[in-house]
Amino acid sequence: MDFDAELADRLAIQSVLSSYCRGIDRLEGDRIADAYWPDAIDDHGIFAGTATDFVPFILRYMADAYSRTAHRLGQSYIEFSGDEAVAETYFASQHRLRDDEARIEAVDGRYVDRLQRRDGVWKIFRRLVVIDFLREHGDGASRLADIERLTVGRHGDDDPSYAIFANLRESRS
Repeated sequence: MDFDAELADRLAIQSVLSSYCRGIDRLEGDRIADAYWPDAIDDHGIFAGTATDFVPFILRYMADAYSRTAHRLGQSYIEFSGDEAVAETYFASQHRLRDDEARIEAVDGRYVDRLQRRDGVWKIFRRLVVIDFLREHGDGASRLADIERLTVGRHGDDDPSYAIFANLRESRS
């Protein structure tokens, strides 16, 4: 494989994975769906089925269970075979429990994805979520919580990042 082409493919795959995580954390169904091919299959453990069915399930689950979430991606090990690739990408996520705001669920694991390039576009075709560590801990008091102007993340378009992206888009117009 040509080095420049492989680098472009790796960046395209990383972009799909990053966009998926933003969609999960902001509860953007269209962004989550766009990470998958329409005929994709997802197995998260709490859900196994089509990506089309996964999107409304995970939106409802995340909104009901958590008031805020943050997903971080680690290294990806990727192997290519023509227009297919397999990627194992480490993730760490934290979820503030909606029914007990003082508790945080932390999950470390791996997205094991089979991706396909169709018409030059990479998307997830099969996903298996492998959980390596699960833990829950109390939030405890933080000195930062007393800062009046502290910017706190939120699900959906109430998140502060939306205004910043909108300002950039307006300046390009």
